[in-house]
Amino acid sequence: MLEQPILLFDLDSNGHHASYIETLIMHYIQFHPNQKIVIVLSPDYQLKHSVLIDKIETYSDNLFIQYIDNEVFEFKNTITSGIKRAFFEWNLFCKYATKYQAKHGLLMYLDLLQPAIILGQKSPCSFSGILFRPTLVNYSAQNWKEKLAFLRKKIVLKLLISVKNLSFIFSLDYYAGQYMTQKWGTTKAIYLADPVMIFDENVEATNQLKSELKIEENRKVFLLFGYLDDRKGISSFLNAIKNLDKKTLQNGCLLLVGKWDKNERILFEETIIKYSQLNVFQFIIVDYFVEEKSIQSYFKIADFVLALYQKHIGMSGILNRAAIAERPVISNNYGLMGKLVKEYELGFLINDFSEIELEKCIENCLNSNELSFNYNKIKTFAALSHSDLFAQNISNKIKLTSN
Repeated sequence: MLEQPILLFDLDSNGHHASYIETLIMHYIQFHPNQKIVIVLSPDYQLKHSVLIDKIETYSDNLFIQYIDNEVFEFKNTITSGIKRAFFEWNLFCKYATKYQAKHGLLMYLDLLQPAIILGQKSPCSFSGILFRPTLVNYSAQNWKEKLAFLRKKIVLKLLISVKNLSFIFSLDYYAGQYMTQKWGTTKAIYLADPVMIFDENVEATNQLKSELKIEENRKVFLLFGYLDDRKGISSFLNAIKNLDKKTLQNGCLLLVGKWDKNERILFEETIIKYSQLNVFQFIIVDYFVEEKSIQSYFKIADFVLALYQKHIGMSGILNRAAIAERPVISNNYGLMGKLVKEYELGFLINDFSEIELEKCIENCLNSNELSFNYNKIKTFAALSHSDLFAQNISNKIKLTSN
């Protein structure tokens, strides 16, 4: 049995989660090689992130993966109530923290678990968590349901702060962290920039990727990256280009990179095939898993990065990756992402999800060769996103707590 390890707890294998774990693990391997760590994961990590799992298992002396049982995982996926699922997952965390006598636990996704932490059993060790989607600032409620939801989340978060053995809340929203510190007088709120692992840039490999994808010459590339569903704004983009003239469309390419929901793909395939057959606008679909070390190359071959989330609550690593690649984003002006794009001048803002504004923006991008951006501000934002800063911030705070 491991003695006094740090326990990382994450039952969500989608989105940012695997890269967060990899960032932390590599930091501990390099700078804290004697620290024992138990990583509690859902069993689907083995299929979705085999490269990461192999990397962790290579360092098995001080790192140990504990998968929850398949039966438990399947039962968890049948729980439709958010509250019931919160208690179910929190009880699992407490179970494994007790089993391995953890000195500190890190909840890689704190948002869901808040009600259970407040009302459920007491954690057997001190713990911290990463908060993805606080809505304390920069969000305007459009109706009474949204106002009620924002108020509820605010009350729950304030109650969470008062839980005694909660050490830190690592907020991906800088402004929310600032709000908690200033308005609530807490020292528990710590800003945590979304991390991007930086690999040595290989211009030749980037050019080769562009060639392999068969991106036609003189086309400007719009990149849509990540898990592909309509909340990423696919339909908004397709609707925005449908009225552009043929000459303008011949300048463009949409590069879709990521796993695509099967049912949603059917909704857009007909339109994409139509454009492709007319040979006006090029579409390239990359629907296989892209390794962490290769992701940034897709951003480098892009001219513009799409961040057209529909009323997205919270941050997106898309902004960080685009800034590191020094590529402008096209984003809606909603919430935290809209605030960051405006403050750091990261690209173009579309007001109120207007397809007319989006159409004009795309048309301008396709026809103009003299677009100017504040690259100094973009670089400033990019500097916040280095994975080392993410890992150091967490490990330094945990060290203070668990000593």
